[in-house]
Amino acid sequence: MGFDDLDNAEQESDDDQSEATPADHDSTPTHESMSETTTEPEHESESESESDSLDEPAFAYDDVKQDAIYARESSLNELGDALAELDLKLRKRDLRDVPKREKHDALARLAGDHVDELADLVEAARAGESE
Repeated sequence: MGFDDLDNAEQESDDDQSEATPADHDSTPTHESMSETTTEPEHESESESESDSLDEPAFAYDDVKQDAIYARESSLNELGDALAELDLKLRKRDLRDVPKREKHDALARLAGDHVDELADLVEAARAGESE
């Protein structure tokens, strides 16, 4: 497969670490020793906390349930255009690198709030009306 060499590199890294002498370990700070000396402020102000939360995705990838969307090519093209426009609007709000999962989650929530309009669109499509 495409990542077979990854296992080999990881094994080599493990071998290199096992060959290190105790003196090597004494001179190199470990993650544990570094974390012990690092102090973090106990209380963050609300503005710092809010800005930190805007820098991170709203939810973890593990919380995602993937599902297929079946739509006409023209509708998917419109969706792609809308997502590109959304990226620009998010950048204006200083939100960059927003994962696709967050945008799709927002779409799902928006659709849930506008079920009557969705029903109108389905009915109009069946009646042969195009927008």
